[in-house]
Amino acid sequence: MSKPDKPYANSTAKPEKAMARIRAMLLKFGVKSLSWSEDIENLVIAVNFKYKDYPVSLPVDYGKLAKVYMEATPQAWNARKTRKQWEAEKLEIASRAAYSLLEDYLKGTLVMVELNAISFEEAFIGSFIDHKGRRLSSVIIPQFKEYLSGQKALGGGE
Repeated sequence: MSKPDKPYANSTAKPEKAMARIRAMLLKFGVKSLSWSEDIENLVIAVNFKYKDYPVSLPVDYGKLAKVYMEATPQAWNARKTRKQWEAEKLEIASRAAYSLLEDYLKGTLVMVELNAISFEEAFIGSFIDHKGRRLSSVIIPQFKEYLSGQKALGGGE
């Protein structure tokens, strides 16, 4: 019995098209600036934008995605591709999937904001960039248990 495919594991999406749709979506929403970045060494792509003076960065680690896809469908012992070719193929799929994931995430999140189901701040708080260039999630998550248990105070010290 074979394992079911992981989401986006068979993605044939074209990153350029996903980027264009994301750009159109964000411009319609009212962003003030938009840029893309790719950290080739660390296998991370990100869409970065500014909305109401809030800098936001949404990165996707496609290296981690590739590992998930490799674990879900291990290379067959009688495969026609070398290990290196197989890994490169999974990395390419993960890279394409990353753009589709960003597009779908933003589409759903922006609809929730547009319909006032959640505020923009609630939707993107973990992705806001602070004055030191860090995503707020990278500051908050390591101390999450302390905040929730009351061992550490947020904001006003209450």
